[in-house]
Amino acid sequence: KIRSEKLEGLIQEARRIQQSILPRAVPTAGEFDVAAVSRPAELVGGDFYAFLPLGNDAFGAAIADASGHGLLAALLVRDVYVGLRMGIGGDLKIARTIERLNRILNKSRLTTKFVSLFYGEFDADGEIVYVNAGHTLPVHYHAKDGSFTELESTGMVLGPSPQAHYGR
Repeated sequence: KIRSEKLEGLIQEARRIQQSILPRAVPTAGEFDVAAVSRPAELVGGDFYAFLPLGNDAFGAAIADASGHGLLAALLVRDVYVGLRMGIGGDLKIARTIERLNRILNKSRLTTKFVSLFYGEFDADGEIVYVNAGHTLPVHYHAKDGSFTELESTGMVLGPSPQAHYGR
């Protein structure tokens, strides 16, 4: 019973960690319509999304999925979230920021774990600059003509190789 209660406590803590990093509101910039929801397959998963303010006319959006479930996956995505918050903005190049984040994750003791990550910066004028580190291809819907564009991968998942390079 004590082990069961301890395990339940760890699961609830992982859930709190996961819920604490999910945004409470969506950004507005230009004519972008933004919506997001996260529903873990189990009580706790390794999925997350985040929005980062980049001034009045732009925002960053991240979608990530850590391998596994439970507390370790929740901690891994929290590390990605913190790394993004610390590295994005100002004059930093997003591809170099993702490479730096990859090296940090690679040096962690969770080397058997990995994270797929899409991070894009959306300007009010409609421009999108992104890095896709092995994440399932996001789809950009163009409302003007009803077309879709898959946002191709620009590098491998984060974690396994410290020498990985990412394009934008």
